[in-house]
Amino acid sequence: MHAINTKEITQVFDNGNHRVTAVDKVTLQIHQGELIAITGRSGSGKSTLLYQLAGLLHPSSGTLHYGENQPYKLSTNKLNQFRAEHIGMIYPDFRLLPYLNVIENIQSPSLALNMTDDEVKQRALDLISSFSLQDRVNHLPSALSSGEQQRVALARALFTSPSTIIADEPTGNLDEANSHKLISTLKNYAEQGNVVIIATHDPLVMKAADRQLQMKQGQLSQALT
Repeated sequence: MHAINTKEITQVFDNGNHRVTAVDKVTLQIHQGELIAITGRSGSGKSTLLYQLAGLLHPSSGTLHYGENQPYKLSTNKLNQFRAEHIGMIYPDFRLLPYLNVIENIQSPSLALNMTDDEVKQRALDLISSFSLQDRVNHLPSALSSGEQQRVALARALFTSPSTIIADEPTGNLDEANSHKLISTLKNYAEQGNVVIIATHDPLVMKAADRQLQMKQGQLSQALT
């Protein structure tokens, strides 16, 4: 069984008299343990496809399956819970909550889950230790470097041990050393039987990927390597 399966998912944006097809009938199968790199020029539809896969943007048409589950057939509350349990999202601008400190940002996904306070705290502390953020626990995002913010964003995405990580240009604001660390973490996570999907322009990500797919004018194809 495919971990993720789409059939002709499409996204059309209607701006008055102008209709834009950002994602055009994309059919995709992803297996457990795969790291997928999606490449393409800016405006090709990469980010829109990622938001569809993440349960953040309801497709205009087509279907999305996570195993036997169809996220977009769930109620809003059930969809939010499904996302919190099964999908970790990493944004290009990190999207850390500016008024929360490091540990509060990392444990924010727990708000949608039935976890005790002790479980939440212990999970957050484990991730803080894993990503060497012990000296930054009480810092706000504004006091962190780009590399530290990215580590917090990654720890937050991993908080619920989701089966899928979706990352939009995760190395775009990082230097080469921090990019290598991030890619290594995501590669290891995929090798544990999870799915990692990355939209990227970064050759380092492309090299680490099990498959490269290319978006062009909303359509997805196997990239030539």
